Amino acid sequence: MKGLKNLVIYYYLYRFRKTFTIIFSLLFVILVSNFIYSDIVEYLKLRDKLEYLDYILPLKWVLNIGLFALIVYLLLGIFKSKEKKESLKEKEIMLKEIHHRVKNNMQIIISMLSIQAKTSDNPIIKEHFKNISNRISAMSLTQEKLYKSKSLSDLNFKEYINDLILLLSRNNHKTGY
Repeated sequence: MKGLKNLVIYYYLYRFRKTFTIIFSLLFVILVSNFIYSDIVEYLKLRDKLEYLDYILPLKWVLNIGLFALIVYLLLGIFKSKEKKESLKEKEIMLKEIHHRVKNNMQIIISMLSIQAKTSDNPIIKEHFKNISNRISAMSLTQEKLYKSKSLSDLNFKEYINDLILLLSRNNHKTGY
């Protein structure tokens, strides 16, 4: 029962972490500003400048609000940065999944074309299936090269053409069509 209670507490701490962080920041600002305020008051008392005490109290509230706003601004920036990193990570995972599915789907299409070509006795139909299969293989190679490159502008065109020629020559020498 105690473990479940701790789990619930951790859940709410995580769920409301921004709220708790802001509340603790406010308490920290009030604590710091009270120290600063008391130091200023002590300084003025030591210097016998008590007429300035009326100006110090509004300064305390301005200091509170300013410090609190600064801390909240910084904390929200940190939270947004973490959310952006998490969002980017999710998008990268989705992109990998999409790449994998596209690659599998193209391979299934090529396999189905190969099976269909094997069932036909007509050499013209076999040649058409072979051409379609080569086109899909070229698209698959393009998709894979784009996926593996770090950026679209850094795609090595010479390497792509060499791989494409190698792929097409292998497909043309395959038997079974």
